[in-house]
Amino acid sequence: MDDTLHVLLIEDSEDDAFLVTRALRRGGFAPVVERVETEQTLIAALAQGPWDVIIADYHLPMFDAPAALELLKQSGQDIPFLITSGTVGEQAAVEMMRAGAHDYVMKDNLERLPEAVRRELREAHGRAERKQTESALQSLFEGTASLTGSDFFQALVKQIGISLRVAYVLVNELVGTHMHSLAFWANGSFQSTTTYPIVETPCEIVLRDGRYMCEQGVRTLFPDNHMLAQLQAESYLGIVLRDMDGQPTGNLCILDTKPLGALERTEAILQVFANRAAAELERQRATLALQRVNQELESIVAQRTAELRQTNQQLIATNVELAHATRQKDRFLATMSHELRTPLNAILGLSESLQEQIYGELKPGQIKAIATIEQSGKHLLNLINDILDLSKIAAGTLKLNKATVDIAYLCENSLLFVREQAQRKQIHLSSRIPDQLRQATIVVDELRVRQALINLLANALKFTTDGGSVWLELAIRPAPAHTDAEQPTDGMLLFSVVDTGIGIAQNDIPQLFQPFVQIDSQLNRQREGTGLGLALVKQIAELHDGTVQVESQLGLGSRFTLVVPYAVPQRLQHVVLPQDYAPIQPADRPATAAPLILIAEDNELNIGTFSDYLSVKGFRLLVAKNGYEAISLAKAYTPDLILMDVQMPGMDGIDAMRAIRADAPVAHIPIIALTALAMPGDEANCIAAGANGYLAKPVRLKQLVETIQELLASA
Repeated sequence: MDDTLHVLLIEDSEDDAFLVTRALRRGGFAPVVERVETEQTLIAALAQGPWDVIIADYHLPMFDAPAALELLKQSGQDIPFLITSGTVGEQAAVEMMRAGAHDYVMKDNLERLPEAVRRELREAHGRAERKQTESALQSLFEGTASLTGSDFFQALVKQIGISLRVAYVLVNELVGTHMHSLAFWANGSFQSTTTYPIVETPCEIVLRDGRYMCEQGVRTLFPDNHMLAQLQAESYLGIVLRDMDGQPTGNLCILDTKPLGALERTEAILQVFANRAAAELERQRATLALQRVNQELESIVAQRTAELRQTNQQLIATNVELAHATRQKDRFLATMSHELRTPLNAILGLSESLQEQIYGELKPGQIKAIATIEQSGKHLLNLINDILDLSKIAAGTLKLNKATVDIAYLCENSLLFVREQAQRKQIHLSSRIPDQLRQATIVVDELRVRQALINLLANALKFTTDGGSVWLELAIRPAPAHTDAEQPTDGMLLFSVVDTGIGIAQNDIPQLFQPFVQIDSQLNRQREGTGLGLALVKQIAELHDGTVQVESQLGLGSRFTLVVPYAVPQRLQHVVLPQDYAPIQPADRPATAAPLILIAEDNELNIGTFSDYLSVKGFRLLVAKNGYEAISLAKAYTPDLILMDVQMPGMDGIDAMRAIRADAPVAHIPIIALTALAMPGDEANCIAAGANGYLAKPVRLKQLVETIQELLASA
C-alpha cells in the first residue's frame, strides 16, 4: 500500500522528525512532510494547505502543542491533530484530548503512529461526509420546503442535481405500464417531460425491489435501453415512491456519466426526498380526486338545497314544538309541585302537631302510627325534591349560589340531619376532620353540598347493618405549592363517607349514578329508595367542577368521596365555629305578650294546620284567604308578622307583598313567603317582592316557628 500523506509536522528536532517520517513510511504511507517550529510558520503553513494530518511535539523551545491546537481551531479547518512526546504525562495528554486533540503517541512507541493516523483519517472523512450530507439536506429542504405540485418536483430535481453533482435527476409517476416524468433535470437545465415503458429498465427493478443501484456500467447491463444510451449514462440510483398503502406510485432516480461516489450518503439523501416526493404525489392525486368529487357534488348540491330548505322548515316547526313542550313540562312540574306539596304540608304539619300532642294525649300505638305517616310524607317530599332538582339540572336552570362556608360546620350540620336515623339502627356515626380544616372555609353552594353529603350519609346508613359504623372523613389533595406563601394553592377537598355496610359488587358500580337505577331492583327488595340520590350527588359535584369516586368491596363496606375544588391557603384563616351546630330550638311559649300573626292562605287544610300549631305555641292569629284580604287586614291590625302564601285566588302573594311594601304604615312588617312551587327563581322573586324569609311547602312547623321568632327578634 502506497498512500500519499500530506503531513504538517510541528517538531524542533530533526532526529525526531526523521523517526516520525520513517514510522509513517513503514506503516504504508508515502508522507510528504513540512516541518514547522514556530507560531508564525504554523500560521503560514495552515494557509497554504491542504493537510491530511498534523503531528505535533508537545514541547518546543518557543512553542507547544496546546498553542498549535488553538491556532488550528481559529483557522476553522477540520484536520486530524495528533501529539507525540517523550515526556508528557497522562494528565496533560487527557487535557489535550479534551481540548480537541484526536490522539497522542509516545515517541518510544512510534510504531503505533500509522494506525492512529489511519483511524483519524477515517474519522475525518466521516465528518466531512456528514457535513456534506447536512449541507446537501439543508439546501434541499430550503429549496423545496414551501413548494407544492409541479413547482415542488422541479425544485426537487434541480436541488438534488446541484447538491449531489450528478448529470440527471428524474421524478416519475407510474401510469399503467409506463413511467411519466413529472420533472427532469439534465446537465444544469430542465428538460421536457417524457414517457417511457418500464420493461427492461432500471425502473422495473426499482418498482419490484424498492431500490436499485448501479455504481458503473449501467448501459452494459441494459443494452437495449435507448434512453440510457442517449444520456450516455454510466451509473444509476433509484428509490421507489409508495402511497400510504405501500403500493408503488413512481420513483426518484439519479444518473451520471461517471461512477457514483459516496454511495451511502447519496442513497440516504435520495431516500429522504423520495419519501417527500411520494407524499407530494399522493397529495396531488388526492387533490385531483377531491376535485372530481367536488364536481360530482356540485350536481347534487342544487337538488339537496331544495330538500334542505324543506328540512329547515320542518326543523323550525319542530323547534317551536319543542319550545312549547318545554314550557308545558315546566308548567306541569310547577303544577305537580304545588298540588303535591299542598296536601303534604297538611299531612306533615298535622303529624308534627299530633306528635307534640297539641290536640290531646295519645297512646303509644297512635304516636307510632303518626310517626309512620310523617316518615312516609317526608319520603314522598324527598322524592318530589329529587325529581325537581334533576329536572332543573337537566334543563340547565339550577344555578349555584356559592359563598364562603365553614367546613367543620358544613360537615357537622350534615351529620345532624341523619343522626336520628343512625340512632334508630344503633349505628356509630362520627366525623374525622383534620385539625388544619377545623377552622378553614371553602367557597361552595352550601345548600347543594349539604344535600349531597346528606344523600351519601343516608345511603351509607341505609346499607349498613344495625350496630355498624359510618363516618364522614375529610382530606386535602394538594397541588404543587405556590411560590408566594400568601397566595392560595389550588387543590381538591375530599368529603369521604365511609361505612362498614354490605358493600357493592365491582360490576354494579358503573350503574350507581344513573337516575332511577337501583342495584337491588327486585320486586322483593329489602331497602326502599328511588335511585335518585346518587344521581343528584354526581350532578352537584359536576356543577362544582368536581367528581364523585367510589371504592367498595362486598361484605366489607364502601367509601363514597365527593371531590370539589379547594383553594388551600398557606396560612389558614382562624374562623370561630358556632358553639352548637343544631338548628335553634324554639321556646315552648313566647316570653313576651303574644305576637299577632297574619296567615294569608287559601287552602283550608293548611290554614287549620298552621292555626292549630301556632295557637298552641302562644301566637295570636288572623286569617286572610287572598291578597286583597291580606292587605286589608294588615292595614287594619298591623300584625307583628305575615305568613304569605304565593299562590292565592284574586291577588296572589307576590302582588300583595309589593302592595304592603309600598304602604308606609305597614311596610316594616316582616313577611315570610310560603310556596308549594319550589321552582327555579321562586325564592328570588319572593325576596324581590319584599319577603324577609322564604319557606317551601311542606313546611316543618318547628322550622316555621324558629323563622318567625328570628324575624320577630330582629324586627
